[in-house]
Parts: sequence; structure tokens; C-alpha cells
Amino acid sequence: MKKNTLLLLVAMNITMLCSYADEGRPIVSFCQETESIVESPIQQTLQETRKKLFELTHHDAVVMKNFDNFAEVLQVAFQKEKSMTVQEIEKICLGIDFAAEKHRFQTRKNKERTPYISHPIGVAYHLMEVGEVREASVVIGALLHDTVEDTQTTFEEIENKFGKQISGLVREVTDDKSLARDVRKRFQVISASHKSKGAAQIKLADKLFNLKDLYNNPPPDWTQARIDRYYEWAQSVVDRLPNANDKLHDAIKEIIDQYWEKQISAYTQTN
Repeated sequence: MKKNTLLLLVAMNITMLCSYADEGRPIVSFCQETESIVESPIQQTLQETRKKLFELTHHDAVVMKNFDNFAEVLQVAFQKEKSMTVQEIEKICLGIDFAAEKHRFQTRKNKERTPYISHPIGVAYHLMEVGEVREASVVIGALLHDTVEDTQTTFEEIENKFGKQISGLVREVTDDKSLARDVRKRFQVISASHKSKGAAQIKLADKLFNLKDLYNNPPPDWTQARIDRYYEWAQSVVDRLPNANDKLHDAIKEIIDQYWEKQISAYTQTN
């Protein structure tokens, strides 16, 4: 088969993939120029991970959007910045697969009951996009940060699959569920200053995601007072974390300031 004919067939196949849409988004929404997709050694890995998420979450639009955003950042890190290797991105995708399987029966507390995997993917995205973190171990730690705390996963399981460094990061950001909820929250404040740089970055990205989520789509059964208390508590944790990432700190400050300004404005209008 001639080279030009082969390239034409490949281009036609990719065009067909890009035309298939779920919720108005293409199956391969990170499609760029045909040539760059054909040549990208990470493209197949990203497509396979997206397909697994698509099936596990029953085509959930929020999950797919979060993954597509994350995939674009990974593409930039690999192709443009050259800051990540094929092996690192493959391991990150393995982390997504692992977390998605572990959290498959869990949902967020929002009105739509979004599949829980939307959260760790969103945290990893904030870590890379806002915090500009490129250490694969920290990104994978973000993807796995709730697996031990909220599922039957063990630290030993994570160490066997992802290594001691990533297991250590997950251990640092995992609450002891044997303690009462209020005690756990207090301990997060007390222990914040002792976190390693990687764990502190994961904590910052986690708080940023939750604060933005509460601002835009709070759980329907949360009162305003409860949301206020969460913002106050999150501020206490963030204030005590090491100065690990100025960009994440600044983004958290922005959303917290925005929230309180909104509350002051609402109070002023009603009084």
C-alpha cells in the first residue's frame, strides 16, 4: 500500500472518531491536527483511559469534561513542554484507571450525584494547570488521594502497584476514619504544617477543587452556615500548610475572597 493511501485511511479513521459525540463532546475531544495525533505515542493510552471512564461512569458529562481538560494538560506537558515522558503519562493513566475502579460505586454530594472519580481527576488537573506541577508522583498521589480513606484500598496495595513514594504521599493526606469527623477535621489543621512539599501541593489542589465546587454547585442539603464553616475550616488548613505552591495558594485566596464578598453582598441587600 502506498504511503499517501495509508495516511489517508488513518486520517479518515481519526475523522470518524472525532465525529462521534457524547453530550455534544467528541469521543476524542483532544483532537488536534491529524498529523500530531498519528505521531503522538501517548494518544492511544489517553484514548483507552477515556473509553474506560466513559463506560465506568455511564457517559457522565462532568467526568468526561474533567478528563478531557486533564488530557489536554498532559498533552501540553508531553508534546510542547517536554516536561513529562511517555512512561510517566502511562503511569498517570494507570492511576486514573485504578482510582476510577476503586471509586466506581461512589458519588459526589452535589445535586447531580456526579461519579466520584470527577473529584480526583479535577484535583490532579488543578495541580497541573493552576499549580504547574509536573512531578508525576505528585500527580498520581492526587489521583489516589482518597482511595484508602474512602474505599477498601490499602497502602500496601498502592505501594505494590505505584511504588513507595506515591504510597507515602497518599498516606500523608489520608485521614484516620476511625476518628470522629470533628476530630479528623481538627487534626487536619494541626498536622498541616508537617506535610512534605508534595503532600502540601495535593492538599492545596484538593481544597481548591472543593471550595470551587461548593461555590458553584453546593450539596442541596447543606445550609449556608455549614458552607461558611467549611470555608473557615479550609482557610485554617491552608494557612498552616507549608509554602509549597504560590499559584495554588493565590487561587485559593481568590475563591475564598470571592465567596465572602458574595456573602457580604447578599447580607447587605437583605438588611
